[in-house]
Amino acid sequence: MKLCFTSQVLAELFSIPTNPKRVSDPRTPEEAVAAIEAILAIPGVAVLAVPSDVTSRWLGLLRQRPVRGGAVFDLQLAATLVANGVRRLCTYNREEFEGLPDLKVFRP
Repeated sequence: MKLCFTSQVLAELFSIPTNPKRVSDPRTPEEAVAAIEAILAIPGVAVLAVPSDVTSRWLGLLRQRPVRGGAVFDLQLAATLVANGVRRLCTYNREEFEGLPDLKVFRP
C-alpha cells in the first residue's frame, strides 16, 4: 500500500497550523514547509496529479451531494482520489466522505 497526498491536502497542511485563527500556537511558515518536506521525504510517499477529468467528476459529486461552504473541498479531494485510482481514504473527517461512490473511508 502506498501513502499518497494531493497538492490540496499539502496546502491544508500548511494553511491550518500557520493560521492563528485556527490554532492557539501557530507554526511559522518555515516550520510548516519543513513539516511538509519531512512527510514527502518518507519512502513510498507520492503526490497525486490532478487529472484533467477531476472538474467533471467533482461537478458530478456536487450534483449527487449538494454541499455548502468548505465541504466543497472534500468533494474536490474525493474526485481527485478516485480519478487517480485511489479507493481508500484515511481521515478524521469520515462523515464528509461516507457514501461517496468508489471510495472506502476509515479513521486512523
